[in-house]
Parts: sequence; structure tokens; C-alpha cells
Amino acid sequence: MFAIFDEAAIRRPIGNPEVMKEQIQHLIDLTELPNVTIQIVPTARGVYAGLPGAFTILSFQDEPNAVRVEGHVGGQLIDSPAVVRKYGVNFDLIRASAMSAEDSLNYLRTILESL
Repeated sequence: MFAIFDEAAIRRPIGNPEVMKEQIQHLIDLTELPNVTIQIVPTARGVYAGLPGAFTILSFQDEPNAVRVEGHVGGQLIDSPAVVRKYGVNFDLIRASAMSAEDSLNYLRTILESL
């Protein structure tokens, strides 16, 4: 699983400082799993392909890929191959804007220490 977060989502205080510490620690713990990669797009990057909103690309062995797009009142599942390919390109652009997985992990540790 690849998860890419905007720095603002990581930094936005949700709950008290103890809750924030637990959330950041949970992300750090997830990076230790062999099948999880977490990357962060720094705010300093400015405009990048991920600003329009969250989406999840679902890949299947025996079925066509799909994309789940999140909205204010729910999500939408899209299975059109052409649209799924476009989201794949957007994912690659977002990932190219993000810090490396190692730099992202170090950044999460820095945030945790500052809380």
C-alpha cells in the first residue's frame, strides 16, 4: 500500500496533543510494515496534482482496477479503464512531488518530537 499525505493533513491539529502524538506514532509504526509506504508532500511544494482531493486506486489480480473518489457526501467508485489510467498518472505526479519514504519517516519523527 502506498499512502501519500499532504503535509497540512499531517500537521492539522485534530484532537489534543496526546491524540496527535498517537496518530503520528501510528503512521510511524505503519512504515515498519513491509507492504506499506508513506510519503508526505511538503507544503513548500506549492501547487501539485493532489490538491483537487483524495482518491484511492484499487488494484485487483483477477478484476479490472478501479478508483474510489472521495467527496463531501460520500464516495464514487469508477471502473472506466481510461479514467483509472488518468488517476494512475495523477498518482505518479503526486508521488513525484512527495518527499522520499525515508525523508517522510524522518519528518514524522521530527513532528512527533515537537509535540
